[in-house]
Amino acid sequence: MTDYFNSLGQVVASCVATKAASRVFLEDLRKSNPALLKNLLAARKAFMTDSDKERASPYLPIGYFRDFCVEDRLVLIVLSFEVADRLHELRMSERLERYKREHPLFKAASDLWKHIRVSGKRSADLVDSAALEFVSSTEFVKFGKYSAELDYGLNTCFVAWIRQRFPTNRLYVRLHPSRVFDKQLSSRLHEAIIRTIDPHWWNNLEIYPGQLTGLSIEIADPASPCDDVEAWWERHVRGIRRWDMSVSGDSPNHLSVMVEEIPHKSVGFQEVLGSCVHLDTSASVGTLAQDAQLMHLDLALNWYPGAKGDKRLSQRLDQGMVETATRTHLLRLENIPFMGFFEITCSFLNSRVLAREWLSA
Repeated sequence: MTDYFNSLGQVVASCVATKAASRVFLEDLRKSNPALLKNLLAARKAFMTDSDKERASPYLPIGYFRDFCVEDRLVLIVLSFEVADRLHELRMSERLERYKREHPLFKAASDLWKHIRVSGKRSADLVDSAALEFVSSTEFVKFGKYSAELDYGLNTCFVAWIRQRFPTNRLYVRLHPSRVFDKQLSSRLHEAIIRTIDPHWWNNLEIYPGQLTGLSIEIADPASPCDDVEAWWERHVRGIRRWDMSVSGDSPNHLSVMVEEIPHKSVGFQEVLGSCVHLDTSASVGTLAQDAQLMHLDLALNWYPGAKGDKRLSQRLDQGMVETATRTHLLRLENIPFMGFFEITCSFLNSRVLAREWLSA
């Protein structure tokens, strides 16, 4: 078993170094390192289970590892899953890591370090957008002679809308700490629907100090797509489960709100990846919502790997504290009107079904 995990670690490290997909790398091992491939096959075959074979069997018709016998192909497919899971875990850890001067982004563009947002409460994970030149209709920004990449949790159309909707407000964005280039790359394809809304919800911000309220709304599971095709699609195809919200009053002049979209636990690498909106305001109880200002609003990514995901799925924000996530902020806006909360939340979170339920609540 130890030999297997050592060999698996060797493959993972090589995939990282060569930026190769797990399946491609394992197929190439037959020529580049047949001894390593032989050891991996023999070690993994020794503890193949029926559930392993059941998981791998649907991939046989695709033609992966076609030069091997069926038994070995099943083992190699399972191996590719396990390598891919480890690669995903490494990449997520890198993606969510707090900024450090040693990151490739700041080693290349050292002056960019002056523009990170520094807070006394947490390590830096955002960059002041005022220092960046946004490349229209792409996920890239320029800083001097370098290009950097917005975290892929931020849809580029959504960021463009934020900048147009709140042009004078302080805006911070998350750049991937390891993605920096000295030339422009091709852009990913993006799409976005920005939904403007009629946000008649809170009137007087009547949440008193020490009070906690909120809600949790879940997409009901239709018996078939014919019953509600949109709800069925969001639940079964997009994997969205529910929205949680908490509203708490810390003092007469401080209100804090959090909304998190919770997906189902993923099928491959076992995780829950929540999209989160958080805001606070210093408006006093009784202030009309349309007259209130937000001190800040931020968007974040909450990662719950493994058992943390199971625990988060069993908890609700409106009932108090929930499982601690590995988190990175994606975007931060300061001093915007309170009503901007509704526009941004309904544009950032994915579920249209839950957005309608949330607003009606």
